[in-house]
Amino acid sequence: MGKGTLNFLAGVYVHENERERELVEKIKEEFERALGKRINLLIPKSYREELTLHETEDIDLYYANSLMAFKQFREGYVPFRVRGKETEVFALAGRLKEDFVVVSAPYLEGYLVTLFLIKELDLLRPEIIYTELEEEAYREVLEGTADLCLIHRESYELFRRKHGEIPLLKEIETSLSNYLTVKGELYREEEEKLSGLGTCVKLEPEEFKRALSFGFSMEELAKLKLFFDVSKALYQNEYTGTVIYRDRILYASKNVEKITGYSLRELQEMSILDFIEESDEVKRAMLRTIEERKRGGYFLKLYPTLKIRTRRGEARYIRVFSKTVIYNYQHCGMLIFHEITPEVMRQKVYRALRNINKAITTVLTQKELYQTVCETLVREFDIKFAWIGRVDEEGNLEELHSCGEGLDYLKHVNFSKAALLSSNYPTCVAYREGRVVINPSTEENPSAETYREEMLKRGFLSSAAIPIKLKDRVVAVLNVYASVPNFFAEDVRDLLEEIQRDLSFALEKIHTIRDSILLKQAVEKAREGVLITDGEGNILYVNDFICELTGYSREELIRKNPRIFKSGYHPKEFYQHLWETILSGKEFNAVFVNRKKNGELFYVEQKIVPVELPGGHRRFVALWRDITKETLLSEENERLRYYDILTGLLNFGGFKVNAENLISEGVGTSALLLIDLANFSYINKTYGSEAGDRVLKEVGERLRARVKERDLVGRIGGDEFGLFLTELKDVKDIFSIMERIKAVLRDEIKINGASLTLNFHGGVAIFPQDGEDFKTLIENASVALRFSKEEGINNIKLFNRELEEEAKKFLYRESLLERALREKLFVFHYQPYFDTRNGRLAGFEALLRIRERDGTLHYPAEFIDYLEKFQHLSGYIDWALKEVSLKIKSWNVPISLNVSARAFKEPSFPEKVLSHARELSQPLIVEITERLYMEDMERSRKIIGRLKESEKVRIAIDDFGTGYSSLSYIKDINADILKIDMSFTKAMVEDEKARAVVEAIVHLARLLGMKTLAEGVETKEQYELVRDMGIDYAQGFYLAKPLPEEEAEKLL
Repeated sequence: MGKGTLNFLAGVYVHENERERELVEKIKEEFERALGKRINLLIPKSYREELTLHETEDIDLYYANSLMAFKQFREGYVPFRVRGKETEVFALAGRLKEDFVVVSAPYLEGYLVTLFLIKELDLLRPEIIYTELEEEAYREVLEGTADLCLIHRESYELFRRKHGEIPLLKEIETSLSNYLTVKGELYREEEEKLSGLGTCVKLEPEEFKRALSFGFSMEELAKLKLFFDVSKALYQNEYTGTVIYRDRILYASKNVEKITGYSLRELQEMSILDFIEESDEVKRAMLRTIEERKRGGYFLKLYPTLKIRTRRGEARYIRVFSKTVIYNYQHCGMLIFHEITPEVMRQKVYRALRNINKAITTVLTQKELYQTVCETLVREFDIKFAWIGRVDEEGNLEELHSCGEGLDYLKHVNFSKAALLSSNYPTCVAYREGRVVINPSTEENPSAETYREEMLKRGFLSSAAIPIKLKDRVVAVLNVYASVPNFFAEDVRDLLEEIQRDLSFALEKIHTIRDSILLKQAVEKAREGVLITDGEGNILYVNDFICELTGYSREELIRKNPRIFKSGYHPKEFYQHLWETILSGKEFNAVFVNRKKNGELFYVEQKIVPVELPGGHRRFVALWRDITKETLLSEENERLRYYDILTGLLNFGGFKVNAENLISEGVGTSALLLIDLANFSYINKTYGSEAGDRVLKEVGERLRARVKERDLVGRIGGDEFGLFLTELKDVKDIFSIMERIKAVLRDEIKINGASLTLNFHGGVAIFPQDGEDFKTLIENASVALRFSKEEGINNIKLFNRELEEEAKKFLYRESLLERALREKLFVFHYQPYFDTRNGRLAGFEALLRIRERDGTLHYPAEFIDYLEKFQHLSGYIDWALKEVSLKIKSWNVPISLNVSARAFKEPSFPEKVLSHARELSQPLIVEITERLYMEDMERSRKIIGRLKESEKVRIAIDDFGTGYSSLSYIKDINADILKIDMSFTKAMVEDEKARAVVEAIVHLARLLGMKTLAEGVETKEQYELVRDMGIDYAQGFYLAKPLPEEEAEKLL
């Protein structure tokens, strides 16, 4: 072997036992004398440390427990028995109870089989927990947190003297002792020197196996069979699955295959996390648990509810129990899970019913009810789509509300009067027959045939139609769609019918409440007064109008007499006649001159009506009509309609009406300017809403002071102002106006002793060139405002047609990308590159495409610039890394993936790449542009350094030579491949300078251990020049174009 120093690992038990330590030291010294080599003795202080040393160190000798010794034996180590240790004695100490907890050190796990020898123990009942050391196990029993401990007999005596006595229940003598194992290669080299040792003796393989064998009586075998029968019953339970795993799944029971839809072979290619569909936080916690178990951590975990996704994409729910087990002599995790999908789905239904019932008690309108119901069902049922249709006056079903995915579905269906009366589609049948109609499987149900194709496109695999009735007549239909078949089946019909009854009841209630609200509001908000008194004339009720008219609050009037309004104008006889009339049961009509709280007089036409209630109770209802200030009230209402109360400026309605009037009058060249105050909510949160109101008033006053009298200024939104600037002499005048507005907004504002500087964005549209009506002008000004927000704070953007086109393009591209991610339309084409030395395939570059359902292909030029700004970029990167990794595993060739600046700088990006790279057979090449690398070299170096911690990740610098680079930077670039831009490839055929630059790059790259790749090789002449210059790889149309997956596979 040639090693100067050997590593001797002793089990953790040696750390606890002085006699064992002396024995190990003695063995070490004898081996040093025999072999003439220095031996490094490793004595861990915990079992986890022992396992870590075993995994990370090159161990030549190992003094191990029986289980680990047998594992070493299987791996080629030679076993030695320590003289005088033919057997080992263990102590079972503590107090035996009906339900008991056994505690032991984890390195004794293999010895727990000895408990079968104790007939008093029912081994189906105990909970077994582990401590790091035997001494901790002893103390657990001593302190009452455990009932029994299994430890070495020698340790028991030591701890009894040290800590106090616990009862010794049983001594167990077994041949399962500690053994010394020697690396096979070392033994074969030094066999002669190791043949006459005094401390230990070599065991022959069969002798070693016999020493580890364990004889059982029939009674003990019966216990083992009971364990087997219980385990088998658990294994065969059709709702229970068992999985054993480390980084990947090692074993799965048949029921796991049945529940998930994956074969055992497929499962063994997966991590346990691959089919668990939970939040990143939960998955990270589970990943930490996996790592802890691999390091020998013994603990239990219970997950009451986990969501999984089957091979068919169906969502299912499981309840999971997990613990650490030893499988194939490795510490692994074991999951035992029970499917609880029906239970969870019923909980979802009941939760939805509860929320619907809650909504029924609070909503007051059909719109609010339908919106709440649709959103509740999509959220609580975890379904894809819900909509409610109402039958209009012509008998057609029109959409009232919808939510979820696949909103465009309704554009492809027809629910005309004729269809409702004849079609077998569930919605139509539900409408005609007034009953819940269930479509359990879109693929198989004949009644779904009409719209099957459209439903399957959107993943609507089952559905239900629920008619909603008002006074026993169907007035609407609720339609719900799920992403899994049989989500809606006969076993949930009762629950769906309960939803139907609840909605019909709610609709009846809304109509009843609406009628009563209409009556109440008619009284409350009537522009006439209503006053009710008891039989003695004490006021019981007044409506808002009387309070508004008189200046008294409702509290000030209740229980008072109407004489509170007495002005002194009417004589005593007037009131005597009034009482005589109403007490006789007749109505009294007159004009009253009354007095307000502030002393002002007012005039009302008043009718007093006597009302007799059951039980002989009498009420007097007085109806007032104010005849004093009708004109003034009309003017005030007009002002409230068109003006903002806070600033006194026009509100949006007033701004719009006045601007339209000016345009219709022929206002000449004008400009509509929108100003949006940036992050105004920060001012409200920091200084309070009152301070925020003062800022808005100050801004309004400043803007009003800077424009002509005829110009319009309005507060048209919460923190948005509009200006309509008229009669511009020249369009160019707008530039100086914009600068004045900027200066006004940049001036500090003093609030509560603090100086505030506002940030803003602005957008301008010019009349008539950017729009000949108000609607077009404000739409175009809004487009300019949006682009102003993208460019940063404190700028005002002028609308132009290019902006309009750019906005349309942006919205189209954004929609395309969202649809591609949602409907899984992203695909890769693969362009190969070849080794110039032998012409063989060296790898592929993955090039992104979007392929529509109809086969239409979108190339990167259409969307790649928008992908960088895509709000779901992280979701795309997750897909891309997974897709490329799968191809590397399948094809066994390197594949490169282009990465944008934003994705590269995401904090989670390196970890995502590394998680995929762990199981790769060939490198995943991360391509970044030279420009991206040079923008922040220090940050780029750190990210690349983290990525290159994996041997299966390579870094390529794309477009090298076109950006910031000079040859002096090459030494700083920690890359594996430099991709020479196609502009050099084309130029160097004719341009000697370009050729010299490329030769310099190739030479320096080779000196620095980097490979080079020439892009854009399109001719034979270019290829031969690339090859002769020593460039390692070539890529281009001369060799091969980007190929679909099936074509690329043919090159392998």
